[in-house]
Amino acid sequence: MAKFNNQFRAFSLFALLPLTVLSFSSCKGVDDAPTPKSGSSVGSVAPPLASPGGTGVFLLVESAFENQNNFSLLKSCNVPFGTTPGSPAATMACNLAVPEGNLYYSKLRFTIGTDDASTCAFVSFQPYYYQASSSAGFLPNWSQTPIDCSANPISADCFSGAALQIAPSFPTYRGTYILPTVESSHAYTIDSGNVKQRGSNRWTVNDLPIGKQAANRTPPGPGSDNYLANSYHDYVVTCRDPYYEAIYTITLYLTDINGPTEQIFTWLGTL
Repeated sequence: MAKFNNQFRAFSLFALLPLTVLSFSSCKGVDDAPTPKSGSSVGSVAPPLASPGGTGVFLLVESAFENQNNFSLLKSCNVPFGTTPGSPAATMACNLAVPEGNLYYSKLRFTIGTDDASTCAFVSFQPYYYQASSSAGFLPNWSQTPIDCSANPISADCFSGAALQIAPSFPTYRGTYILPTVESSHAYTIDSGNVKQRGSNRWTVNDLPIGKQAANRTPPGPGSDNYLANSYHDYVVTCRDPYYEAIYTITLYLTDINGPTEQIFTWLGTL
């Protein structure tokens, strides 16, 4: 796992919002990397990709370097239209590995949707996130001052992961969904781990094994990226019927690669 220099710059249904998109409540050094500045993105933003076609539910993952707007497709996953609900094919794992340097300095765009609005009354998106602390005086990589994570309501700075940018008013709402009869797809973009000053790819990578998710991680010293046991949530896209029952599900597992033939588990190596 790379140790990056910060100087460079639920699923439970919550209350609904009156919007179209609604919500429910080390290694290599990189010290010579350029510093992105506000408004410095190059070129116009490439439009989100369309559905692959014939899908019950789909997920597209694209990336662009943090100061660029030319998104490139990394992964396309879908459960085909007409797949039998409840069958093994109705639930799929979508595995994506990205070189760790590219991932740390890239923003990501997730497009969710369906071509089957008659079956999918909702397409929900539970983005990846975890809670870093529940203690007072928590000082993570991404803050210059201590955060009181024992206070209620809890601060979003006590968490990390893509949901912080995707779910409106996180952590009040921790996911989002669309109504396919209104729009068949929607795209969500998150900043790079570098821009968010996370110090590692744990901002986007969800490769922590299930067996490790019940253990706290509390490394010594300030500037830590802690982990609170049982607070881990993967990227999950789900087609749901009018009763909000899951019909088709895609779970994205994103990891990074430390070399041409070497996969490194960003989370596993820290616990």
